[in-house]
Amino acid sequence: MRLRLLAATILAVFVIAACAIAAQPRGRAALMAGRRAHVVRVFKHLGLSDAQKADIKVIRTDARASAKVIRADTGPAPAVRRADLKQLHRQTIEKIKALLTPEQLQKLDGLKAARRAKRGLPPA
Repeated sequence: MRLRLLAATILAVFVIAACAIAAQPRGRAALMAGRRAHVVRVFKHLGLSDAQKADIKVIRTDARASAKVIRADTGPAPAVRRADLKQLHRQTIEKIKALLTPEQLQKLDGLKAARRAKRGLPPA
């Protein structure tokens, strides 16, 4: 009787663990979820106004649409598409930085420096 109870308990633990693992996002979905969470934390830390949030949302939506077009275009070589995506990313960052106040830019630079230090990278 005890052996059956023990076997049932172990089986239940394995089933629960398998369900928990299966429920976690994987691959690109997990990467994007982590990035979205990071962006939300940064924006919260910067203390963006509602107008800034709305403007940034428009900028990011436009950038996502442009990136989708670049990725869908199979004409150029992958290296060219990658370079185009990097350029789009830089432009998007510059547009967002243009919306920030000098204090927010300082906070952003501090966050970047802290993140690089945490990863063991030299200051940019």
